Amino acid sequence: MNGMNEALTTSRESAGMEDMQELHGVLSRQLLKMVTGGQVVMDDQGLPVVISPTPAVLNVVRQFLKDNNIQCQMSNNDDLADLNSALPFNDSPTHAN
Repeated sequence: MNGMNEALTTSRESAGMEDMQELHGVLSRQLLKMVTGGQVVMDDQGLPVVISPTPAVLNVVRQFLKDNNIQCQMSNNDDLADLNSALPFNDSPTHAN
């Protein structure tokens, strides 16, 4: 009987893991869609319009990438290098007096 319980537990854990993997994939695809395709909202006349991702959505994406240890090097990523060069910071540190 103990072997049967272990088999059921392993089966449930496997099904639970598959569900979590599917959920992770769904979330990943939805976030990608929101970032690349924008977000549909209603304007003042009740008509649908597509807007750029909100700061809240971008923060969720940032956290999702961080939580999944997704990193990239600026030297290997032109988009990241372009973003870095567009930031309004200079390279030299400022010192408080």
